[in-house]
This record gives sequence, C-alpha cells and structure tokens, in this order.
Amino acid sequence: MGFACRPVQWPTGKGPLEVADTLYFDTLVALVDHPYQHMVVRNLGSEAVHIQRIRLSGGLASPFRINVDGYPISEIKDYRVDGNDSFWVFAEIKETYVPTLPIEAITDSIEFWVGTHKYTTILRGVVVSAVLIEDSVLACHTQWKSNTSILLGGDVIVSPGCQLTIEEGATIFAKPRARLIVYGALRINGSPSRQVRFTGTRLDNMHGPAYPAKHQPGQWEGIFIVNPSGVVRLQNTIIENGTIGLYAADVAAPSLWMDNVIIRRHSGVGLWAKRSRIEAYDVVLQQACGSLMVLDSGGDYQWYHTTAINMGCGWCSRRQTASLQLSNRGGNDLSFRFVNGIVWGEHEDEIKVVQSGGGQWDVVFEYSAIRDSMDGFSTVQVWNHPPELVDFCGETPMPDSGSFVMDRGRVLAQPSAQYDVTGKWRGDGKPDLGAYER
Repeated sequence: MGFACRPVQWPTGKGPLEVADTLYFDTLVALVDHPYQHMVVRNLGSEAVHIQRIRLSGGLASPFRINVDGYPISEIKDYRVDGNDSFWVFAEIKETYVPTLPIEAITDSIEFWVGTHKYTTILRGVVVSAVLIEDSVLACHTQWKSNTSILLGGDVIVSPGCQLTIEEGATIFAKPRARLIVYGALRINGSPSRQVRFTGTRLDNMHGPAYPAKHQPGQWEGIFIVNPSGVVRLQNTIIENGTIGLYAADVAAPSLWMDNVIIRRHSGVGLWAKRSRIEAYDVVLQQACGSLMVLDSGGDYQWYHTTAINMGCGWCSRRQTASLQLSNRGGNDLSFRFVNGIVWGEHEDEIKVVQSGGGQWDVVFEYSAIRDSMDGFSTVQVWNHPPELVDFCGETPMPDSGSFVMDRGRVLAQPSAQYDVTGKWRGDGKPDLGAYER
C-alpha cells in the first residue's frame, strides 16, 4: 500500500491544506481480504478552514468506504479544521464487494469541497475473484478448469500417485510463502492464446513505471517438483514473480517436459534442477535477481529454442551470479544439450560450470548466441554476439528487425520445435535463435 502527497494551495482566505494525491491498495481477494489505507489531511495555515463536504464520488455504490476521524461515512458536511491542525481519513475496500470480472481494477475518489472548489484524492485497487486454497493436500485427481482463478494461501500438495490438471486460461495467484508442491503428476494444458499463469497477488503499478508492484519478484515461493511419481508436463505456461520459479529434484523418466513456457522475474532462481531429466522447447527465462537457470548435481537436460535474458532490469539490478550454472556435483553424470538458443546478460561470462570428478561430463552448445568465454564445454556454431532483441526488459524479448539471431538456427525434426513460444510456425527452413521467431 502507499500514498503520494502534495500541498494544495487553497484560494485566498480558505487556508492551505495538504492531502494525498492517490491511495494505492494491495491486490485483494474478494470476500477474503479486507485492506485499508489512511492519510493525514493537514491545515498548513494559521487560520481555520471550513470544508463544506467530504464525500466519496461514487457515493453508496462505491466499492470503497471512508472513515473521517473515527466516523464511518459516505459523506460528511461542515467539517472545520483549525489552523496548523490535521485530521485522519481512512479508506477501505468493502468486504462485501464482488468484482464482475475475474480481475478488476477499481477506482474512486474522495472529494474535499471548500466553497466552489473541489480537491480530490484518488483511490485505486485491484480485486480478484478466486477460489482460496490454504495449506492442504489436494484430492487425488484434481482439475482446475478453464478460465478459473485459484489463490494459493500456503503449501498446496499433489500426493504421490495423484495428478493435478490445469486447463487453459486458468490463473493461479499465490500469497507470500505459498508453494505448489508436486510429488505426483502435473499436467498444465495451456494454449498460445490462453496461457496458464502462476503469479503473485500484486497487480497494481505502485512504485512507478520502472518498479511496478505487479512486476515485483519474490511475491510467492514457486512450484516445487520433488521425485514425482508421474508425468510432469507444462504447456503454454507463465510462471512469474516468485522466489524460485520452478524447482525440480530427482525427476526421472518420463521426465519433466516443457513447451512454450515463460519463467520471469524471480528474486532467487528462475529454474533450479537437481539430478533431473528435462526436455524443453521454446522456453523464455527472464530477469532473475539470481541465476536464470541452475542445473546442479548432474542430470539429463535437452533445451531447444531457449531465450535466456538477464539484463538487470527493474527490481533485479544488482545480480552477482552467472545466468546459467551447470554442475555434476556428487560425481553424477551430466548430459546437457542447448540448441538454437540465446544466453545473454550484462556480465562478460554468463555461464558458470563446475565439473567434479567421477561422473560423465557431456555439455554441448549448438547454434546459439551466448555471452561467455566458452571454457569447460563444447560448442558447435556458437557466437559471442549481442542477439539484438527488442523489449529486453519487457514481456516479449524477440529479435529486432535485421537481428543477428535471425535465420541462424538449425532445422529441428521434433514436432514441438516447429512453432515458437507464441504459436508462430517456423516453416521457412531458416529458424531464428531463441524462443521467438521474427
């Protein structure tokens, strides 16, 4: 929550007041959360000010309610503020308010009338209509249907031998410290036009355009896949604004399979895997405050058409780690293929490798643009050249017109490699590097 103040110069004889420009509210869940905000209205002059009316512009129909010095009102008349004095105004979103859309931005204003002059404080908030799931173990075959909204309020667990299915267009909000933990199977069936989204509960633009709250990392913990008993399949999925986007430990055959997945804006690591098997097509890894991807203690990883961009934008401007870290710690085998991809960031070396004795080390980058000195792994047609993308820090880091990465990829036979992360067909026999086809 927050507010912005500015002194308001009232007409001669009315006295100067200081009020808030805007009161911002945290995103709330309808019928569950009940946030409030407050401000102090100050008379900066030595003479009393007579305020004819203080009211909500929306009246009784407003989604907000106000309280002036302890009195809950929709309107108060003839309010006197002595010289060099002040009073409190509280504003809250009504606990009975139900949005008409799954996600709804709400606004109103508080009016202060002195004579014929009206001054306002804007009220802004976002209300989500979602099904709240607190700390719990899901029923064995749970389905979250298309276009539904779910709020994770704690640790939500998929048990061994059970499966969670999430259909296209579903949005999963998560409160601080919430996790989805999968010991069973997970199938996410998004589509290019109706992706499944995992996100935090901040949907507002508080803190300004450079650091909007809706892009703030660390709002929830992430998705944890731990020794799953079944298939884990993520298709057309966005995982954003967590601590760790996706954590995978001891994922064996038939592997974790990803197709058209965006993992962005995490305060720790975007994707962290240990001793796992992952096959990934058209994955975008963006703007982690730590590494974009850590593949630790060995495993088998196949990455095709990956865009990994970590330019230190917005909230993550002081990163110390390499964007991609690879190791076979513990003497485990590591097999890693990275084909038709991009790894780029503000550091000179964006790949760190830790090779331990006793395990197989088979790490190859092919047909890729990577920013690194390229020690400790094999390369085939790899360029240390800026990828020349547009929207580095935005939602779609795709090749610019005439970009270096255009038409430099190798044609792949796998069906999932025929379309980019947006569903665009790679049919000209000259695929671009990365997840986006120009």
